[in-house]
Amino acid sequence: MKKVFLITFILLCAGCTAKHSMRTTHPQVSLQWPHVPNKAKVTYVESVQGFAVSGGSGSVFRAIAGNSKSENDLFLMPVAVATGSDGRIAVADMQRQCVHLYVPAKNRYTRITGYESHRMQSPVGVGF
Repeated sequence: MKKVFLITFILLCAGCTAKHSMRTTHPQVSLQWPHVPNKAKVTYVESVQGFAVSGGSGSVFRAIAGNSKSENDLFLMPVAVATGSDGRIAVADMQRQCVHLYVPAKNRYTRITGYESHRMQSPVGVGF
C-alpha cells in the first residue's frame, strides 16, 4: 500500500512541475520591409501561437489523466503583448478571456483568468 501511495505521489508531483515552451511558426516565404532588392530594415522571423507543454513525466501523467490543456494554451484573439525586464511575456487574449503569462527563464506558463467571483471578460491591455 505504501508503494502505491508513493508512486501516485511522485506522479502527481511530476504533473505539477510541467515545463512550457513557446509554440512558434516560421514563415514559408521570406518577408521583409522594404521589399527586395532594398536592404531589409524589418524581417518577419516567426510568430508565437501560444505556449506548449514540454515533454517529460508531467505531460505523460496529464495525458493519462486526460488533463491536457494544450488547446487552452493557444491564442485565439491576442490584442496586447508586454515583456518584462526579466524576460516575462504577457499576452491579453480577448477570446479566451485571460492573460497568458510566460516566464522563459523557468519555462513556466500561467493562464490568468481573474478571481473566482470576478472573471476577466475582455482584457485589452497588459504591462509590467
